[in-house]
Amino acid sequence: MKDSGKKIAFLFFLIFFFLSVALCTESSAQMVAGYPKKFHFSGLAQLQYKSYSFETSFNGSSYKNDYSHFEQHYNLNLGGYIYHPRLIVFNSSIYFTYLKSLTGVDMKGNDLTYNVFTTVLPYRPVSLELFGTREHSSFEAATSALPDRTINHYGARLKIKLEKREALKYIRLSYEHWDYITEGISEKNKTDAYSLVIRGFLSKIRTRYSLSYSISNYSSPSDRLDSKFFNLFTETGLTKKRTVLFMTFSHADSKYSGGNYTKESNFSANLSFPPGIRYYHDYMYLYNTLEQFYKGSLFAGTEDTLNESTNHLIKGSWGYRFTEKLMGSLSLDYGKRKINTESGKLTGISTGLSYSRTIAGLNFQSSYRFILKKDELRDDFNEHSLNVGLTRQVRFGTAYMHYYLIKSNSKSKVFEQNDETFLGEENDKIVLGERTTDTLSHVILLGIRGRGYGKVLGRAIWTIEGTYYTVESKIKKPIRSTGECIIDEFTGECIDEGFADDECIIDENTGECIDDGSSGTAYEEITRKRKQYSIYGQFFLPVRNSINLYSRARYSWGEIDSINRSSLIIDARLTYVIYRNITLTGLWRGRWDKIKGTPDRRTFDYEAELDYRRGRLLLSLEFYLTQTKQNNITNLSRRIFLTLKRYL
Repeated sequence: MKDSGKKIAFLFFLIFFFLSVALCTESSAQMVAGYPKKFHFSGLAQLQYKSYSFETSFNGSSYKNDYSHFEQHYNLNLGGYIYHPRLIVFNSSIYFTYLKSLTGVDMKGNDLTYNVFTTVLPYRPVSLELFGTREHSSFEAATSALPDRTINHYGARLKIKLEKREALKYIRLSYEHWDYITEGISEKNKTDAYSLVIRGFLSKIRTRYSLSYSISNYSSPSDRLDSKFFNLFTETGLTKKRTVLFMTFSHADSKYSGGNYTKESNFSANLSFPPGIRYYHDYMYLYNTLEQFYKGSLFAGTEDTLNESTNHLIKGSWGYRFTEKLMGSLSLDYGKRKINTESGKLTGISTGLSYSRTIAGLNFQSSYRFILKKDELRDDFNEHSLNVGLTRQVRFGTAYMHYYLIKSNSKSKVFEQNDETFLGEENDKIVLGERTTDTLSHVILLGIRGRGYGKVLGRAIWTIEGTYYTVESKIKKPIRSTGECIIDEFTGECIDEGFADDECIIDENTGECIDDGSSGTAYEEITRKRKQYSIYGQFFLPVRNSINLYSRARYSWGEIDSINRSSLIIDARLTYVIYRNITLTGLWRGRWDKIKGTPDRRTFDYEAELDYRRGRLLLSLEFYLTQTKQNNITNLSRRIFLTLKRYL
């Protein structure tokens, strides 16, 4: 591995040297910002105390667990240039974290990270970036210890910028390496990645393009993965009025050491016309092919499996504004799909109308959308949606109402996998039947929002809303019914075929199969209903320039499948700037949940944070308390954080 790394570094150096000499006189610079300082540094030192407490009470008995630990965080950043800013510019950093328990389980851990990023000839058209990161972490506890872990990441990027050569305007070559070393494991996880990026503009055909190609090799003690990815994007201006053709092609290839592999190719073409005052239209073609191979296993009783699929799809979108207030749209889809040996058509239509106007002081808005999709291999779907909205300015603010209606129907095929797959036997998908779902939902929302009155309350912003929501779904789905063939003791005949799993019943006298286990499909019908009412309100009040109050509440009640339930949520927040560098933030939240047949549940949250800032020094105290009660069980969670932070 060391020899290959030296070869790669030497190759980058040769390419960098020759291209720098050949191209530096006719290209623009990579960096245009001002020169950095010769040396500059920044940093951070942070000390933090954390305390945790968890308590559970049940029928007079309780369990409590307390622990705390101390953390140290240090960060130092150093940057500048070597000899001259046009030659080498660098940035480096060191991060160190140390953790030590104070109470509870005895534990300690640390993490040390180095980062280096260097740019050679940053202001020339050809530049080289070298970077590397190394992280080492360890953790020990009285009960157990995790193995030390080391992560290495390094690489190089060669960038070439040719302003005078539009056809080959930008080139980037890069190499990156990652490896993960775990103590006690001889082999390590590692990844090597190579990539090429080229961008340019072909003036004769008015086309901008971007090409990328990458190769990555991943290896671990148990597996190996080799991947390749290619992507080409073009943007061609067909007319001076911005009629543009966008095209994208990509191909991905992944191979595993066990024999599994995946190949996928995609192509898309989008013809976009400039929108007119009344009319717009766009067209698109999509193509996708996927090939997946799974290597069989004699131990697992599986055989080699190859899945192939191909998709073609043509899309068209149109829109027309009939009047200033009436707008219509239409979208059509047509395509073909092939999955292994099955093939079928894809069709779809989506159309909509929107209308808005002012009627007697009311702002009226409405829209309707119809969607129809058919897939011969999988499912069908259609949906009607209607939205009506009214808005009016009143004395107290703005009153509004919205009504939503959605009716949808879907049909999908349900498959069952054949169980007889051991040692290469047939593994076919059995179509059990068709699942249908009919859904109808209504939503009505009434609300008003506005501001308060007076010198103080005039700053307040408030909202009150009421919502009614109902949905009903009727589901019919196939289920596999099984039964047994019952043999008459006197005649020896099968008197009940039932639904068997293709089992042949042998007559004890003749040895012949008297029942081939005729199989069938039964259907289950389910109706799901949900009805809910809710009232919501929120209030925001800035008091002077130092105090902000915010509160909101929501009460919901209704039923789901004939089960009554209700919920109340209230929370209040306070932000108080005590002094210009002292800030207090508080939160209280309560939640009450009731569900028929289950014990009531109550949850209360208390949060407070006090911050003190003086120059580059920050001192903060945080307190969190959560209490949950349900039946005879009470859970109490408390967290306290004390942080001292100093910026360098």
